[in-house]
Amino acid sequence: MLPTFTAAIFLAAALLFALEPFAARQVLPMFGGSPAVWNTAVMFFQVELLAGYIYAHMLTRRARPWTQVALHAALLASAALIPFGTVASAAPASGAEVGELLWLLTRAVGLPFFAVATAGPLLQRWFGSTAHPAARDPYFLYAASNAGSFVGLLAYPFVIERLWSLPEQAALWRGGFAIFALLTVGAGVLAARRPGATPPAPARDAPTATDPKRVRRERAWWVFLAFVPSSLMLGCTQYLSTDLAAVPLLWVIPLGLYLVSFIAAFSRWSDRVTRLAVRLWPIALVSVVLAFLLQARQPIIAILSLHLGALLTAGCLCHGRLHACRPSVSRLTEFYLCLAVGGALGGAFNSLLAPVLFPDLYEYPLAITLACLALPRPGRAAPRRARWLWLLPPALLLWVALGPRTHVPETGGGPGLGLLLAAGAPVLLLFLLSRLPRLFTASAAALLLAVALRSDGSHIELRERSFFGVHTVRTDAAGRFRQLAHGTTIHGLAWLDPQRRGEPLTYYHERGPAGQAFARLGARFDRAAFIGLGAGSLAAYARDGQRFDFYEIDPAVVRIASDPALFRFLADSRAETSFAVGDGRRRLDAAADQTYDLIVLDAFSSDAVPMHLLTLEAFEVYNAKLKPDGVLLVHLSNLHLNLAPFVSAALRDLGIPALHRNDARSLEDAVEQGEYSSHWLLASRDPTALAGFRSDVQWSEPAPAARAWTDAHADLVAALLAQ
Repeated sequence: MLPTFTAAIFLAAALLFALEPFAARQVLPMFGGSPAVWNTAVMFFQVELLAGYIYAHMLTRRARPWTQVALHAALLASAALIPFGTVASAAPASGAEVGELLWLLTRAVGLPFFAVATAGPLLQRWFGSTAHPAARDPYFLYAASNAGSFVGLLAYPFVIERLWSLPEQAALWRGGFAIFALLTVGAGVLAARRPGATPPAPARDAPTATDPKRVRRERAWWVFLAFVPSSLMLGCTQYLSTDLAAVPLLWVIPLGLYLVSFIAAFSRWSDRVTRLAVRLWPIALVSVVLAFLLQARQPIIAILSLHLGALLTAGCLCHGRLHACRPSVSRLTEFYLCLAVGGALGGAFNSLLAPVLFPDLYEYPLAITLACLALPRPGRAAPRRARWLWLLPPALLLWVALGPRTHVPETGGGPGLGLLLAAGAPVLLLFLLSRLPRLFTASAAALLLAVALRSDGSHIELRERSFFGVHTVRTDAAGRFRQLAHGTTIHGLAWLDPQRRGEPLTYYHERGPAGQAFARLGARFDRAAFIGLGAGSLAAYARDGQRFDFYEIDPAVVRIASDPALFRFLADSRAETSFAVGDGRRRLDAAADQTYDLIVLDAFSSDAVPMHLLTLEAFEVYNAKLKPDGVLLVHLSNLHLNLAPFVSAALRDLGIPALHRNDARSLEDAVEQGEYSSHWLLASRDPTALAGFRSDVQWSEPAPAARAWTDAHADLVAALLAQ
């Protein structure tokens, strides 16, 4: 009996968490590859999970055992019969991205996901009603559920996506669903045929049975402990993807660690895990606060490990406290329902409310602060003489917000003694307060708020948050440059000196590959298409009589680049310019009977090119829109992925010759002159277009990958390893 239940629960969880990246992978081409796509998809699946838990709760409360089995078998059969896995192609309307995304996911995978989402609480409740010796406390099966979730989630990027195309993945999932349905119905039959006596409620349930207030407080506590890790996981995902490394694989890792914390907290070693998390959380929190104070982003592996370690520790802390206050089997579905409510609220808060409430990613430090409330209170009250300690949180806030500089200088080098004292003293004091949970929480909140209020000397002129990220326009402390940033990635830089304000900088400077390409090819074209706008830097290379058509997915970027009070590249351009808002590949493909002399692919989501713009099918679109002697210029700069082999493989398959140049610039060039390192690829079917570049030793033929990326198959792990 137990193997049947365990296998069904494990397989259900694996199916659920392989389905999440499978579905999100399909909708990315329609929504520009933003981390918000993943967070919104996770919110959708959390709400679906909540609906499944409500169904399981109502079914087990209101129907007899055999009726439960019959009704659930009908649900599974319905889910198996409907078309599955194909996300209909539809361009989202501007400003309606979240609603469009939720509707697409509902139509494509809504019912199958719902059917599988019911498995956790339903199968555990069925097992708890049997005569099996372990039925009295079936919560150990939750660890099996989360183990399956972890396996399914990690199997997708490392195995499934690498071996099978999207249609093959859909067929594989349907096969797994059929096995799961048979196991579930079999488990239901076993439970209905072998019922056991209802176990008495443990002592911890006795007071709440007749005390409605305690019941409400207990439910609120369950919801809170589920809400915090859910919000923290999504906030960590957004922060890492936007501010540190926009690698899509990082969307999976935080969710995987979130699941690991569930596995550990609901295992037989739960008490040890919780005690360890209680001890480690102050250290993890202080480390994250110190990183925020220093604005540390290198070395990247250390910073990633720090944030992910804090996420795992907080998850073990909150989920361990949940396990410690779990109720009897009679309230099992109620308990899991509260967990699902908390998870869904975390997803809704980060995906729906936070972008409206906060101009920046403040939901992440907020969730870090809330995790401190999960720390157990000390056994006795703090002595009265310690009441003055409550002056410390406002003092820390003022010290960091108004005190000495606490971030590492742009010019590099390690932190000096003054810097360590300015940032180290507050966090040391914070750590010393960790034995007083409430004061510790207030002090952590004060420091994180101070980081948000702290100025690095630059002047922020505009900050706008859209579905695609947070865009900030600022001038540097020296008053030399104005920059447009998405997270920490610079998408445009302009001199404030009126004599140099039209000079293209960053990845587009005249000495770099882009400047060289426009200098040599400028006289060859009359009409050019640009996928991606940024601050409009490339418009500075226009000549009289030319037309530049910009395709940009984010309306906020168009507004910023078109405002002459911020950037004048477009206003001062000698070309006639036009803008098409939407996904560049889709809008370019829909431009009927329009061909170009030059197409420039310069679309970035923070630090990464959206994957769907680099597939073989995407380059077929670009090729179809180029004139016979047209040129394709592709911007491939990336700190974490080597994209050139996969782009050149697609061009090879289309028979288009290509050259690339990886231009390295010093830190001094970047800081003093605004000239950044960049990597560009140039391709054309016309041999004369590349002739001048072939004789230049700076340009060379890229080594193509064995297999080009396609819409149905892409291997991000290979690109990560290649870099």
